[in-house]
Amino acid sequence: MSGHRTFHTEIIETLAETGCVICRLAARSVSRYLDILSYENVNDVALRGIIREGIGLCNRHAWQFIDGTRTPLGTAIIYRDLIRTLQQRTTDAIRPSDGTTARLRGLLPGPPCVACEALAAMVKDCAHQIQQSWADPAFRVAFAKSDGLCWSHVLATLEADRLGRRWRELLAAQ
Repeated sequence: MSGHRTFHTEIIETLAETGCVICRLAARSVSRYLDILSYENVNDVALRGIIREGIGLCNRHAWQFIDGTRTPLGTAIIYRDLIRTLQQRTTDAIRPSDGTTARLRGLLPGPPCVACEALAAMVKDCAHQIQQSWADPAFRVAFAKSDGLCWSHVLATLEADRLGRRWRELLAAQ
């Protein structure tokens, strides 16, 4: 319950800032996720396996990881692992007799970028929390004074209210 209350308060405070509240909170969440990856989770065997199968992070999050976290050791450990994985996939697993599809298969990423997944989870959590917070008059006042949501996050917030109970109110405030 206290986690819900804290998140509710964080959203209200972020509504006072410019721009879409979900964009801001999701961006902060990914930054924290990448910091934790770089410092605490860099040696998490399971997570590193997922990153290897995905052949690293997507372009956007790879640059954010390098530029934003400022931890050369964590970055080096992860990218050394990726380079070794790609070396193995391009030398050991590929035979000259393999067709183009087979030769490229080892270079195609598997699971999505772990930072993209963290971002998507935060967007979903924020949209759900906005729906839950709508009953609070202080939240509605803060939302009305805010810049509102970007279009994709309006849609995510409407999707979080599958029964459409608050769609009209949300769209009117938007």
